[in-house]
Amino acid sequence: INNSRSVKVAYVDNKCKFFNVFHLNVQSIRKKIEMLELLLESLNCSILTLNEHWLVVEESQLFVPQGYSLANIYCRKPPLTRGGCSIFVKNGLDYQPIDLEKFCIDTVFEVTAVLLSKTNIIVATIYRTPGLDLDCFLSSLDSCVGFLYKKYPSRHIIISGDFNIDILKDDLNTTNLLNTLRSLNLYCLNHEPTRNVACLDNIVTNMFKNDIECQIIEPHISDHSGILAVFYDFMGNDPNKQTYFKRMKDLTPKAIRNFRMVLSEVDW
Repeated sequence: INNSRSVKVAYVDNKCKFFNVFHLNVQSIRKKIEMLELLLESLNCSILTLNEHWLVVEESQLFVPQGYSLANIYCRKPPLTRGGCSIFVKNGLDYQPIDLEKFCIDTVFEVTAVLLSKTNIIVATIYRTPGLDLDCFLSSLDSCVGFLYKKYPSRHIIISGDFNIDILKDDLNTTNLLNTLRSLNLYCLNHEPTRNVACLDNIVTNMFKNDIECQIIEPHISDHSGILAVFYDFMGNDPNKQTYFKRMKDLTPKAIRNFRMVLSEVDW
């Protein structure tokens, strides 16, 4: 459970942890509650987002990790099975569910979201079945995030998900996804593989990079790695305040590859 690969988005010095989000494609939660509970305890997780819970609505409250509340969930409509996405919030954190069902298209774009009541943060999670209509997925993503920006202006957004698009590939699917995210002022926190050698899962956000750390977690619960994003000092952020960066050189081959990946996402 404790195996992890660090993929820091920025160097964070002398900052206080605000909260964290852990995302995982669980591939059926039914027989994995105990393993999830051990993992969540070790991570001291604030918010858990799951894809592919495989539940129907009637059983959704039967599979909730101890110490957490089921904040929102999307389940596929019968006779379709599997898939789905859900958000669990640690007990004591205030939240409001956000109804995004009008944007959901089973297998293509499955989404659910919550508003953290005492902050200006929206947390959403999305699942897309591999190989299905990418144009429809991207159009739904654009409409859904646009709706959130309009209904909740000035809110910060965190979206986790298994998009089933390998952003490590230099192809049209990756380009279209990254361009859509960029048009919505969102960027990927993770550039490490999450299933074999493919980077299919991610957490995207419009929050300040210098206040976030991200790492890959190997929970051995499914054939996907999990992603843990830690958000620091968020309550003190002021978009008009000057930000100071600590510059550190890291010229390892891996760092150079990551640097090239970041450059490839820049719209020159």
